[in-house]
Amino acid sequence: MPLLVSPEEGFRQLAAGVASAQGDAAFTHLLRTLDGILPARHWVIAECMPDYLHARSLAVLSAGEVRDNHLFPLTAEPYRQALARGFFHASDGLSEQLPDDPLRKYFAASSCVAIALGSDGHKGAGLLLGWHDQPMQLTALEQEALQIAASQASVELSRRQAATLAQHNENRLQALMSHLPGMVYRCRHDSDWTMEFVSQGGQQLTGYPVDKLLKDSRLVFAGLIHPDDREQAFAVVDEAIAARAPYQLTYRLLTADRGYRWMWEQGQAVEDTQGGVAYLEGFISDVTEQHQAQRIQHAVLQIATAVTAAGADDYLQRLVDKLCAVLGSDICYIARLLPSGRMQVLAGAAQSEPVPTFDYDPAGRPCEKILQQGELTLSSEQALPLHDFPATARLTVHHLIGRRLDNVAGDTVGVLISMQRATPHDPEFATSVCRILASGAAAELERQGHDVHLQRLAFVDELTGLPNRVRFINELDKYSTQSSRLTLGLLLIDLARFKEINDSLGHEMGDSLLQAVSRRLQQSCFADVFLARLGGDEFAMLLPHSSEASLQRQVSELRRQLELPVRLHGHEFILEANLGAVLCQGESNWQQGLLQQASIALHHAKTRDSGYCLFSRELGDLVNRKHRMLEKLTEALAQDRLQLFYQPQIDLQSGLLSGAEALCRWHDEEWGWISPAEFIVLAEERGLMRQLGDWVLCAACRQMSAWQDMGQVLPGRLSLNLSAQQLETPDLANHIRRCCHPLDPARINLELTESALVRDPEQAVLITRSLREAGFQLAIDDFGTGYSSLSYLKRFAADTLKIDMSFIRDMLTDSHDRAIVETIIAMARALGMRTTAEGVEQGKQAALLKNMGCDEAQGYFYGHALNADDFSRQWLQGLPT
Repeated sequence: MPLLVSPEEGFRQLAAGVASAQGDAAFTHLLRTLDGILPARHWVIAECMPDYLHARSLAVLSAGEVRDNHLFPLTAEPYRQALARGFFHASDGLSEQLPDDPLRKYFAASSCVAIALGSDGHKGAGLLLGWHDQPMQLTALEQEALQIAASQASVELSRRQAATLAQHNENRLQALMSHLPGMVYRCRHDSDWTMEFVSQGGQQLTGYPVDKLLKDSRLVFAGLIHPDDREQAFAVVDEAIAARAPYQLTYRLLTADRGYRWMWEQGQAVEDTQGGVAYLEGFISDVTEQHQAQRIQHAVLQIATAVTAAGADDYLQRLVDKLCAVLGSDICYIARLLPSGRMQVLAGAAQSEPVPTFDYDPAGRPCEKILQQGELTLSSEQALPLHDFPATARLTVHHLIGRRLDNVAGDTVGVLISMQRATPHDPEFATSVCRILASGAAAELERQGHDVHLQRLAFVDELTGLPNRVRFINELDKYSTQSSRLTLGLLLIDLARFKEINDSLGHEMGDSLLQAVSRRLQQSCFADVFLARLGGDEFAMLLPHSSEASLQRQVSELRRQLELPVRLHGHEFILEANLGAVLCQGESNWQQGLLQQASIALHHAKTRDSGYCLFSRELGDLVNRKHRMLEKLTEALAQDRLQLFYQPQIDLQSGLLSGAEALCRWHDEEWGWISPAEFIVLAEERGLMRQLGDWVLCAACRQMSAWQDMGQVLPGRLSLNLSAQQLETPDLANHIRRCCHPLDPARINLELTESALVRDPEQAVLITRSLREAGFQLAIDDFGTGYSSLSYLKRFAADTLKIDMSFIRDMLTDSHDRAIVETIIAMARALGMRTTAEGVEQGKQAALLKNMGCDEAQGYFYGHALNADDFSRQWLQGLPT
């Protein structure tokens, strides 16, 4: 994904950020800037919803056009990985990995990059997403550009969320203040105490409308203070400002009905940046009814102090401490409702001392009634039971106030409970205080629940409840610092034939089976073993302090558990697993290297009867060689550095050259000659046989044409091998004709192995007929090794059977091999087909084959395969044109 502009210009544009736009337009502006720098076709900035199951887009730019915003789920891997680890990148293949993801389908994308956006230090506040319908690679420069864009988006998202939170808090504060029996104010520090803000309680307190208190220059607040109290009021405030302390004062205030009422005021000066007084703020209440009013205002101030700490780590404990201070509670706690139905005390105090976290069963206790009714006030002459509450053996309580805590959706999340030795003087006041603090406690429990939910999304496998791949890698990281002194075993587990169950019985059955398997695996785990599901039907175990013997014992126990039948929905399954293991003994094979080595062992386990393989250095060297060889083979194909050698085919009756077979050879500058048995097998494993086969077809036909141009015509036909992968090529006959053009197809003999044909005999019949109709000659190679049916053999449109060299090698000494060869020749003759014997190395073999009626032979007896020039000099020069 190269930068569309120079790096300097790209970073200059990103550095400009969102300065030229405000609000949601800032996100669109940022996406347009990003779209002009990096050529992904689709860009999205989204904000995570509180449930962390969905996100809402804030700006969408697709092919340069602004699109409508909408909700989308966060369950797909790109979002979960980005939220958990900060960054996700899939360069291609998303259409297969995420076929149903709404955003991917909307953009028809095959690649994606996702970066988590932060807000106030929280890295899961939102996402920056880039989508493309083409493969999308990322260089370090491009990733840096994306990170700059993500930082700009995070800043704007933080500003937006802060503004929303501020508005929300202001609304809550306004609602709280509107119900308070008093007036919240902010005023200038001048001789009039000119009001800049007055809460709605100001009218009830003074009798004057709030607007009049704020805007009527003839009505100054200081002028309403009784003349006898005014000087003292100013003195108290000035003294507190000098000491940089809050102030409290009591005075008489003239109300709109021209009467005086006693007011109690508490406030403080707020400093400006130069250390002067920016303004005064505080609370004023009518204390004509002195006793009760003073207590209420004291409680409100305590509550207000606690509310300002929302989001702090010790927020719940602060609420508990404030409640104890305001109500004089002997015991107070906030507890969370667990999924099991038990209550977990998160913050508590007994006689002003914090208590440790613990949990209890609410059944049959006052807490159960609180959960049912929402609120409970209980007084009893007998002591109330404290049950599991710690450090309370000497406490006796007779009064309880409890409040249920509900989240914004109305679901119960916990309780707040206050208990005292005696009934309070004003139970109604105590209940009101509990109600006010309960809203803050409920909000904090909901926030903590969201964090737990996000952690679960990021680190727990949703289907089985086991740790997922991300959690597993994190667990593996913990051992890295101990690698020099720790022996660690890693075991990968892959269920055999699980895909067959999914395909035949459906994914629901497959999911149920995976859940059953996870339970079996947990039962098989020894002490300290860490089990995780990595994805699909692959599980992993970490075995600290392991040895080869203990690893083998764990494998035996695991197999014992899996061999027990699993019965699900009327079906019974006998499970088998392939197991790949690696043992780390203070070596450098750590973290992803360790996991990669276990994966290599698992791959080889699938080829063994035991289904188990322990990684070794030799196994790693073999895999590294295959990886290097694949890279070299791909490069050799691209640079036309392979060669064709030609082995003569001889007419057994005349002894003359009747054709040749083209064989692919590869000479590497570093490794020398590489055996076809090695690189052909590798090409088949890695899906390169179509590309390799096309190269052989084109190169062989070019050589045939070159010989013809030199007047050297190969007698008969040139034989070329077709692989099983090539048979899957759409419209194969026309494809091969294009590769061989302008050579006459009749000069080409296509060899198809018997094993390739019997994979899908009906399809093979159609393919062979289409090749014959296109003019090619056909031979069935390695005949006798593929167990083909005679009923299909006569339907295959082949004209030659090639007898496999394994029968020719021992036909002079083994009567069974000789009988097989005689049978194949007789059967071919009966079907009107020719026969060619492979691997003829002795004259006696050639003579016997001639007597049996075999038509052609090839092998070292006649000559080795030669390059084009040597073959031409030895076999073609002097032949009639």
